[in-house]
Amino acid sequence: MGLALLLSMVALLLWRSYGNSYARSARTQSEASAKSSGPPQQLSSDGLESLRAVIKAGNLSDLRWPDFSDYEKHTQKFYESYGYSLPW
Repeated sequence: MGLALLLSMVALLLWRSYGNSYARSARTQSEASAKSSGPPQQLSSDGLESLRAVIKAGNLSDLRWPDFSDYEKHTQKFYESYGYSLPW
């Protein structure tokens, strides 16, 4: 029974160590990606009008679930926070 307990403790320590190093690695990659990405892409005036029209309609037929009218205000706030540019 002592060996089973010892193996369980080692497994737990290895699992925690892996989880911590994985989270640290993911955080470092995320920070590096955020630093290397440029400024948001600015839309042309026609693109800006189209984006605002789609947001106001709450529907875009190209999407898997085209009706996002329940999220219209959230979508509007998202794009407003980026000055109606493309943050990706």
